[in-house]
Amino acid sequence: MDLLYEYSPKLLTTDFVKKEVSAKSKLQKERFKHAVRTSRIEVETLSSPLEMDLFTKLSSDERLGVGESSAVALASERDISVAMDDKRAIEITKIIAPLVKVITTKDIVVGAIQNGYLTVQEADTIKLDWAENHRFRLNVESFESLIR
Repeated sequence: MDLLYEYSPKLLTTDFVKKEVSAKSKLQKERFKHAVRTSRIEVETLSSPLEMDLFTKLSSDERLGVGESSAVALASERDISVAMDDKRAIEITKIIAPLVKVITTKDIVVGAIQNGYLTVQEADTIKLDWAENHRFRLNVESFESLIR
């Protein structure tokens, strides 16, 4: 959560994503709740007909989950970036909403390094922890190769 907040002081998510995060692990749920309580993350509901139409289109063919579908619909209609790592979701977003900027975990970590929030060594340690303890792997040997 700290890395996300360093990347952007204003973070939005949807109620659909909130449900997905809350269903994962107790620790993730508590961290997410804390971020909402402390206003680090704002939970939005899709409200406009255009948001709902795009959400329905994206989620109805079942290639994207409701979390990704709602995030892309929100980003597309509100002209904001979306953060996600799912390769299929990113490919579909580039086709359906080509103006939406997609930010990945790599982008967030590289930004934290470039802004002096993390060292390359700290970032590599976090990457290793994600792989060993959270089944989240980044296809990069070291963040050193991305900092140029």
